[in-house]
Amino acid sequence: MDNNNLLPKLSQNLLEILNDEEYYDVTIEVGKDPYVRIFRAHMVILHYRSPYLKRIFSTHKKKNDGNLTQIKLPEFYPEIFQLILRYIYGGKLSLEEYETSDIIKIMDTASKLSLQELVNYLQSYLIDKKANWIEQNFTMVYKASYENNSFLRLQKYCTDLISKEPDKIFRSLNFSSIPEKLLISIIQNDNLQMSEVQVWEHVLKWGLAQNPELPSDVNNYSDDDFNILKNTLQRCIPFIKFYNLTSKEFMDKVLPYEQILPKELYKDLMKAFLSLLDPNSKPKKSRIPKEIKLKPINSKIITSQHAELILKWIGKLEIYTNELTSYEFKLLFHGSRDGLAPDKFHEFCDGKSHTITVVKVKDSNEILGGYNPIAWRSDGSFSNTKDSFIFSYDNNNGHVLSRVINEKYAIYNNHFGGPSFGCGDLELLRFTSKNEILPEIFQIILRYIYGGKLILEEYDISNIIKIMDAASKLSLQELINYLQSYLIEMKTNWIEQNFSMIYQASFENNSFLELQKYCTNLISDEPDKIFKSLNFSSIPEKLMISIIQSDKLQMSEVQVWEHVLKWGLAQNSELPSDLTSFSVDDFNTLKNILQQLIPFIRFYNLTSKEFSDKVFPYMKILPEDLCMDLLKTYLDLLDPNSKPDDKSKPRITKKIDFKTIDSKIITYQHAELILKWINRLEITDELTTSHEFELLFRGSRDGFVPKNFHEFCDGKSHTITVAKVKDSNEIVGGYNPIAWNSNNEYSNTKDSFIFSFENNNGIDNHILSRVVNEQWAIRNHGKCGPLFGIGDLYFWNDISINGNSMSKKINYDKSIKKAKDKFYIEELEVFQIIKT
Repeated sequence: MDNNNLLPKLSQNLLEILNDEEYYDVTIEVGKDPYVRIFRAHMVILHYRSPYLKRIFSTHKKKNDGNLTQIKLPEFYPEIFQLILRYIYGGKLSLEEYETSDIIKIMDTASKLSLQELVNYLQSYLIDKKANWIEQNFTMVYKASYENNSFLRLQKYCTDLISKEPDKIFRSLNFSSIPEKLLISIIQNDNLQMSEVQVWEHVLKWGLAQNPELPSDVNNYSDDDFNILKNTLQRCIPFIKFYNLTSKEFMDKVLPYEQILPKELYKDLMKAFLSLLDPNSKPKKSRIPKEIKLKPINSKIITSQHAELILKWIGKLEIYTNELTSYEFKLLFHGSRDGLAPDKFHEFCDGKSHTITVVKVKDSNEILGGYNPIAWRSDGSFSNTKDSFIFSYDNNNGHVLSRVINEKYAIYNNHFGGPSFGCGDLELLRFTSKNEILPEIFQIILRYIYGGKLILEEYDISNIIKIMDAASKLSLQELINYLQSYLIEMKTNWIEQNFSMIYQASFENNSFLELQKYCTNLISDEPDKIFKSLNFSSIPEKLMISIIQSDKLQMSEVQVWEHVLKWGLAQNSELPSDLTSFSVDDFNTLKNILQQLIPFIRFYNLTSKEFSDKVFPYMKILPEDLCMDLLKTYLDLLDPNSKPDDKSKPRITKKIDFKTIDSKIITYQHAELILKWINRLEITDELTTSHEFELLFRGSRDGFVPKNFHEFCDGKSHTITVAKVKDSNEIVGGYNPIAWNSNNEYSNTKDSFIFSFENNNGIDNHILSRVVNEQWAIRNHGKCGPLFGIGDLYFWNDISINGNSMSKKINYDKSIKKAKDKFYIEELEVFQIIKT
């Protein structure tokens, strides 16, 4: 047995001991008035876990007299000490619960308590996960690391950051507040990748910021002003490499401040620079040279030339500049080596910042790529940065650089994909369904199979989707149902924040019916949450259609149209933001993007004013027939707030009232399409006759037995049978134009058909299969339910029993089920179609 499996329980028990109010033997008063709190603890645990507390307890020898030991720690914050105490007992600290700034306080407290293991863990967390935050709060972090010798790794990280990217520090908002001691530590660094004149300018800027009363123009300085600045910078000046300046830089930048330099230094500098004839030459060098030597790049895609240009883009330098910092390109992920799969990308790259992604486009010499300055994640969120960019190199050695505009949506941490920049600006390694299950996920499943338990709080929420997907592949429906319930009941907020990812997952897997239903209801009830979500624009077209075709969508039609337009424009960022600037090609581009969505917009539900303001400007993207019909309809209206007659102007086809359908399986959309099949119409054709669907038989109401089916349905013609397949969203069914009976014979008809819908929330994915062998079209069997053909669609004996429903391609022209022949059903209904 792996002993690590016992640690969670041990940790849990130790935390229970901390909360125990009976067996404690020490009280600790923490903080200063008015913020004081008393903690109860156990001397033996604190003694062995904290060397600092061990020293304190050594002066408080425990007595066996029943009295409590009492100590005071006024130098600590009570709320921080409480966190540390839980770590001491349980060995755990969930950092996601705290503000990043609090982690510095926790580190400081851990250092004082001599908890170096915790200090090291916190340093690693900040460096690996919060690199962007460190840069934004550099002065505070560098100062903390410099003043505490326990923070050596953080100190090294800050020092390296200063050396490699000094501009980020010198130009930060709080640079001027950096203490003198830290400034000296920065400028005395021989590896500082910055020209000496820039170092001098930043030191001057810092000195002036310490004395805001000094004039802004050096020509207006008095002797006292020079003395003030001299005293401020007297400890910094010895670390300026003045001899690294050109004579012109010395004359322009240093000479005006000669009075703040030591006299001997000034004389030596004047002598050295006056001896030079070339104004661009330097007397001697004392700082490490700035020549750039790129280490060999382990790449099958880019060369050192590409790399040098990318580095200049990162540094926001001109192409022709020579002021470039030395860098190493460390290969993290290689598709042909590690596998072209999203999971592999996240395995090697999550948590890594300052990354360059490059891809070779198949069957061309084109290279695409992007730069992400912050750490990759896979939680389905967007990350904010102003420094990311994407780029391309074409076959003719030309290039395109594209910097981020909408910083909030700069990076998409795609759970189902690889590197993703913006809302589809550059998206690589999109998820494709595979049969493989990750080893770590299979291990979790295996523990469930053996032990029947799964502690979901131990896993990242995003991993639960992976566990569900694996459970689906292993046909563990009980586990899938449990996981769906957990997400719906406990993680609703997370679902909303990651809606696109969740809806896509539920839509692509028919085992996730509860989650799919929850998402569908959420869309209908609160569409604003979806349409206004950060990643709405990245929703695939198929899911977008499923959203806007919902009849229960609680949103006005003009709002639906506006969101569809917004989605379409986001799919092509090159389109002008101003419609008046659209060219004919721009309109055609948008038309092609939205051609599958436009048929689901209910244009006839708009007022004439809404049509005029919101639709008319985009008439060039509408089909010509629809365009002409809309113009004719709305021009006939005089009242700007009126709408066309719904009965004469339907959404796609003529509107038929199906509100009277009493069905647990199909909607009026299914019914409308079935009627078109009966009348052999195209999907886009209009129905000219209204029909009523009269319910004859329902399995859950009348009993899943053949005798009852025949009792209610024999002698009835023009019937539709529909059945809901168990543990899926699939609907199967058939149409029988002639009367059912129980004479154990076949009936002949050329008009019967069978069908299936992949999703009961829409009609997009369907199969229609018409009879080809008419003499075997319908079988009438007294001991069976509805039978179509010789096994094309059978509901046998006890209709609800496993395997007693079947579908094969024999007498009808297509197979209506892609999966296995035999299947369960959970509901069956038979309707008679009556013309009204």
